[in-house]
Amino acid sequence: DILMFEKFKNRESISPLLRGALFYSGFWGVIGSYEPFLNVYLVDLGLSGTQIGILSGLLPLMTLIFAPVVSRYADLHAKRVPLLAMMLACLAVSIYLLSFPHRFILILPFMLLVALFRSPVAPLGDSLLARMAFRYSVDYGKMRLWGSFTFAIISILFGVVWEIIGFSSMFFIAGLLFIFVVYFALLLDETPVVFHVLAKPWEVIKGNPKMLTTLAATFLVGASIQIAIVFSAIYMKYLGGNDIMVGMLVGFSAFSELPTMLFSDAILRRLGGKNTLLVAYGILMIAFFSFARVQTPALLLVANMVKGLGFGLFFVSTVIFLDRQVPEKWSSTIQAAMNAGAFGLAPLIASPIGGIIWDRLGPEMVFLACSVIILFAGFVLLFS
Repeated sequence: DILMFEKFKNRESISPLLRGALFYSGFWGVIGSYEPFLNVYLVDLGLSGTQIGILSGLLPLMTLIFAPVVSRYADLHAKRVPLLAMMLACLAVSIYLLSFPHRFILILPFMLLVALFRSPVAPLGDSLLARMAFRYSVDYGKMRLWGSFTFAIISILFGVVWEIIGFSSMFFIAGLLFIFVVYFALLLDETPVVFHVLAKPWEVIKGNPKMLTTLAATFLVGASIQIAIVFSAIYMKYLGGNDIMVGMLVGFSAFSELPTMLFSDAILRRLGGKNTLLVAYGILMIAFFSFARVQTPALLLVANMVKGLGFGLFFVSTVIFLDRQVPEKWSSTIQAAMNAGAFGLAPLIASPIGGIIWDRLGPEMVFLACSVIILFAGFVLLFS
């Protein structure tokens, strides 16, 4: 299997940087074509807020449960590339099938399939590209920034498209576009099988206090980011913004990730892993504190762009920092552990808590809570 993917057509003629940029721009570009509009589509079908909340919780749940299993299997058998391509192909079919059901009880199993097959994509892709960046002396951030750039462009562009033609073709087009992402995944380097016996991944984590505290801090940061994702669009409407400004909130935030992703490798080399993460946490804390203090939609856009700067540095630095702490054998498993905590368990816990704070204490306190969580994450990392 590995030899087959090593000889994949045109693979060696494309630079590692371009292969990474193609994968990230393809994957996040397709995500941008439908995900920002998914809840609007579900509302148009007549689903309730509770039903939409249940559907929204499926991806974090699968990120927590399914992605680590797939990632560990991929690490054990050095099959990250074929499994990544398989998950993307199944995701393409699952997205297309969402075109047909129009009732909650029928939508639920198809959304479960989408969540199931999407959940391992991030840990598999991130681990493959982080290792490629190290192997070829390429800045990982310069690969990853193309995902944010394309997501921003595509989400704005398709917002106009769906406004004109409606959502009827959305899942068909997204499913079709995912086929191109399968091709880009097959261009990535597979990691060779390691034949000597290595410690199990949990033994690696347990024996590395730095990794333990980084994963704990990342969990807390993921919780605060999830709260902000869930409530920032609602907060924009609360401050008097319109639907166009809600779209700008997503697009501008993605664009603002680009500078810190571009220079993240240079910052890491200069400051070191822990200090770079602390800088990222500080930017996020300032952003969320600003959320709580702004009084106009325009200022919320600015605060959200600051959040984008912090997220870009946080994500790239965390992927690289964790990747450098583990043997290559377990690279996907460790990324899956990070994703399971920050983007699986954290959203499942944080979103309901954020809703309670919103209802009982008001929207400003939601984002002050985000700042406090980030501050606590900084202390966890600082005193590790």
